[in-house]
Amino acid sequence: MEKILTMSVLAFVLVIPFEKASADSDILFNSYVSVGGAGASTAKSFVAPCRVWVQTTIHTAYANGVPRVNPDKTFYPGDGFGYSFTYGIIGGSGCQGPFPKCPVTITQITGTSYCDKSSTLGNAEINPGEGATGHQIKLQVDAQRWECHLVKVKKGAKWVCGWRTISAIGQFSPNVLRPKIDVNLAHEYLNDSDGYKSGNLDNTYYSWDAINIVHNPVYPWKNDRVGTLSVRVTKTYDLTLEKEYQCESRSCQYTLVHRGFEPWPRVYEYGSGSTVYNATQNDIRKHLVIYRIELFNLGKPIHIEENKTQPLVVIYDPVYERYPYLVLKDEYWWSWGNRQGVALEYRGSYGGGSDDPTELNENRRSKINQYFASGFALNPIETRNMNQTFSWNSASPIHISPEKQCQNATIDSAAFEAKKHNTAMFVKAGFGKISFDWPIVGTMLQKRYVNATIDNTIQSASFAGFGIKNLTEYQYTYPNVKFNNPVKILTYHSDGSRTDYPVSFRMVPDVSRGAEYTQDYVCKKLLHDRYKKEIADIVLDDMYDRKNEANGTGLVNVKTQLTSTWFPQFYRVITNDTLDLDINEGYAALSPFEITMTVGEKTRTISRIVNFLSPFVHVANLDQDNVLNATNTLGFVRIEPDPKFGDIVKITINGNELRKDCTDGCTTTIADEDLQIEAWNLWGGHASAHLEKLQNPPQKEINWQIAYIGMTVAIIGFFVWKFGSQIIKQITSQI
Repeated sequence: MEKILTMSVLAFVLVIPFEKASADSDILFNSYVSVGGAGASTAKSFVAPCRVWVQTTIHTAYANGVPRVNPDKTFYPGDGFGYSFTYGIIGGSGCQGPFPKCPVTITQITGTSYCDKSSTLGNAEINPGEGATGHQIKLQVDAQRWECHLVKVKKGAKWVCGWRTISAIGQFSPNVLRPKIDVNLAHEYLNDSDGYKSGNLDNTYYSWDAINIVHNPVYPWKNDRVGTLSVRVTKTYDLTLEKEYQCESRSCQYTLVHRGFEPWPRVYEYGSGSTVYNATQNDIRKHLVIYRIELFNLGKPIHIEENKTQPLVVIYDPVYERYPYLVLKDEYWWSWGNRQGVALEYRGSYGGGSDDPTELNENRRSKINQYFASGFALNPIETRNMNQTFSWNSASPIHISPEKQCQNATIDSAAFEAKKHNTAMFVKAGFGKISFDWPIVGTMLQKRYVNATIDNTIQSASFAGFGIKNLTEYQYTYPNVKFNNPVKILTYHSDGSRTDYPVSFRMVPDVSRGAEYTQDYVCKKLLHDRYKKEIADIVLDDMYDRKNEANGTGLVNVKTQLTSTWFPQFYRVITNDTLDLDINEGYAALSPFEITMTVGEKTRTISRIVNFLSPFVHVANLDQDNVLNATNTLGFVRIEPDPKFGDIVKITINGNELRKDCTDGCTTTIADEDLQIEAWNLWGGHASAHLEKLQNPPQKEINWQIAYIGMTVAIIGFFVWKFGSQIIKQITSQI
């Protein structure tokens, strides 16, 4: 046989990749490669049994206890891993090796290795350059196999034998991500110290607002890679920096505390944070804020991204309409005891400047947190200052009761917020209301003042770059009117005891005279004065109900409201249209009512102009055996009213009707005879009295001497009273 010295072949390769996560969580990749076989022998060849194999194992590498690989076994530039190649041969004397070709071959990877006859171990690090591709690590392991082959020659054939090289390659190509960072920037509003958001709905800001920008760099597996991957945030801005914070761990709970604002708690991811900027009055324009995010892998830069935001700082120029009124639903007796309300329409704030058109912007807010008021009254001619404190009572969004609407206006209650006492905020154009207390009722009644008047200016304080900003002002004069009045319906038996009859009472405007509900008058008046229907609904909602009714047993004792308004014909002398008169004239107009009362099974309806300055008391007595209070003195018959009998509507004397109004009692002269007097009240109750004929009394002789003495004393006393002071002065001057 002839020996062949140089001979090699790369035979059939078998690759078997698998993962052994269940066996060892640190193993990222396993593969087994073998080349060769069990050998073969034929008439023309002999191949010795020989196999060379390589097993590749990739391990997780750690830095500071943190894996340098992503949970899905992908890698970032700059990541690392451990590796091992184990190898060997399977065969007899016809198989030699293994012969590893150390060191390992690497592409876009650096590292160290240790190589011996059975294994190669090492650590690898991926090139941190983000544009690199084709990352790979591999090791070729050779073996020599004895082979013989029958070959043709000139004189026939001969056997040629020798060692042939067979090779197996173990390799690993890591899946390296191309770094990408989403630089998320969000404007998140802080709440000022009164609880209102520090920013406008159209994403603009006023001077002194907290421009709170939250940054959050987002990249795959960010929170899992804290400790190996890190970010550096660089900000470029043209605003005043107030406060900043950045989270340096996987998750942070941080509460931002800053003067003039409520504490603001928030949870942050790694690398995210918040920065509060501020603009002054000289910064009314669009600003530029740039965030530059650098991503590092164990201190080596692997990627850079930027994002920007342009907050617009605008002027504060709010526009208001207002209507002051009485909060009559307080149901205080006199007007001066009710709260003074003001219905507000906020139309928005004008823009202006190089980056903001001069137009009315409905989605910009306006804060109300201060006012300046002074008041006076008349006595009734001279002006008297009212020193009672005019104070904020409440502010509230608008929620109109359906039964009180007069125009069915739709009002967005979300436009107006009232959080902290003495403050309110229009977050956008809309309607709201504020009420004030002015405790003047005692002074007005005790000193008999009239026309109490308040001058009030509603303001923004320490807001939008202004120390004080006047929003709207008004003057309101209270009507000199009593709006509530007690009504009592009392029922009695003839013995003066209270009945147990069911009693009901109802009082409505007397439409037969042309009266209307005061609420309807107020609605018509406001619309006549060109106020919006929303303002009318707000005022009507703060009035008392239309119902003046009550039920009871034996009596009704109810507080009624002024719900009837009527302008008699003589008002035509003043104006052609009574709606042109001041609304206080309407409140002070006459109040005719139709009053319906039911006692037991009897119902009576009366029409009356109710004077709210005195209580309305009505007595019902249905009995037929009441005693009439009647006396006969010197031929004069006096009939006195009985407070437990009620108003007398008819009287007869000896069957003849007496044509006199005996409501408050009456007197008449009657012929000298026995008298049978009968009376009836509105309810049909009956009372009677019998008076016997008077007997003539005996005449007495007059003592004229005593009478003359008395007259003389009286005349002397008159002269002393009339001229005494003059006589004393004359005597004194002569002494």
